[in-house]
Amino acid sequence: MAEVKRNSSIELYRIIAMFFVVVVHCNGWFVGGIPDDFDEHNISLFRVSQATIQAFTCTCVNMFILISGYFGLKLKWKSILNIYLLLLFITIPFYIIGSCLADNFSIWNLMTKFMAFSKSGYFVECYLLLMFFSPVFNSFIEKQGKTIIVWVIIFWTIEVYFEFLLHDDDLGFQNGYSFIHFALVYMIGRSINIYKEWLLHINNNKYIEIYLFSTFFILAIYIFLDMKSVYEYSSPFNIIATCSLFLLFAKKSFYNRWINWAASSTFAVYIIHINEPVMGWLRTFDVKMLTNNTYPCYLIIMGGVIVMLFMGSVLYDKMAKLITVPILNLVERFVAKYRI
Repeated sequence: MAEVKRNSSIELYRIIAMFFVVVVHCNGWFVGGIPDDFDEHNISLFRVSQATIQAFTCTCVNMFILISGYFGLKLKWKSILNIYLLLLFITIPFYIIGSCLADNFSIWNLMTKFMAFSKSGYFVECYLLLMFFSPVFNSFIEKQGKTIIVWVIIFWTIEVYFEFLLHDDDLGFQNGYSFIHFALVYMIGRSINIYKEWLLHINNNKYIEIYLFSTFFILAIYIFLDMKSVYEYSSPFNIIATCSLFLLFAKKSFYNRWINWAASSTFAVYIIHINEPVMGWLRTFDVKMLTNNTYPCYLIIMGGVIVMLFMGSVLYDKMAKLITVPILNLVERFVAKYRI
C-alpha cells in the first residue's frame, strides 16, 4: 500500500507550532513567567520583547488541536499504542539518566513511569481523551453537516463568556488546559474543513491581516489593560489567530520529504523538552543566558538552542522508531492472527 503524501504546507505549520511551544516555554515559563501586570513605569527591552514574542507564539497548542480537527481523528488501538511506546522510550531513559545524575533513583518512581499517559502532562491526557471521544464528535458533526457551525458558535460563546470575560472556571475550561477546550478547538477545526471550499478562496492577505491584528490586539490588551488572560489558549483572539494562520498554510499545497520527515517527530520534541533532566537543563541555561548576556545576544543564543533541541529530538525519535515500529508491527500481526 502506497504511503499517503501529506501536504508539506500543513506539516510546516505543524513544525512551526512546535517551535512556538518551545519558544513560549523559554520566553515565559523558564524565566519566571509573564508578569500579571505590565509595568509601564519601568519599561525595558526584555519585558516589551517578552510580551511581543508571547503574543506571536501563544497560538502553539491550539495549532496542534486545530490540525487534528481539520483532518479528523480516528480512534485506533495502533495510534494509542504508538503514542504509549514513544512516551516509554522517552520518559524511562530520561528518568534513569536524570535520577542517576541527581542521585535520587527510586524503583517505585521508575515503575510509575510505565503509567506514561498520566506522567506526561496535561496535553497528552487531554489529547488521549479527545481521541477516545472523537468517534462521538465525528458522528455528531457528520449528522449536522454545515449546521454544525451553529453549535460551534454557541459552544465558543460559552467559553468566551464564562472563561475569558467572567473568569469563572466552574465549567472546567481552565484557560485552555482542559479536555473541554480541546473539544471546542477540535470542532472548530472540523467546521473549517466543512467550509474549506469557501474559506480557502479568501485572499491570503486577509488571513495575514487577521493574524497580525489578533496578535497586536493580544499585545495591546496585555500592555494597556493588564489582562494576562488574553494570552491563554482559551482567549478568543488566540483562537482567531490560530485559525487565520492555519488557513494561510492550508491554501498552499506542495510536497517536501524533509519537511514531512521532521514534522512526523514534533510530538517527540514536545515530550523530550518537558521531561527531566532536559527541562531542568533548559530552564537553568535559559535563565543564565538572560542574566549574563545582553538581551539581543540572549535571543540569538536561545534561538540556536531551540533549533538544536528540535533537531536532536527529531533524531532521537527516529532512533526510537527503529525499536517501536517493529514492536507495533509485531502486535499488529498478533491482533490480525487472533482477531482480537
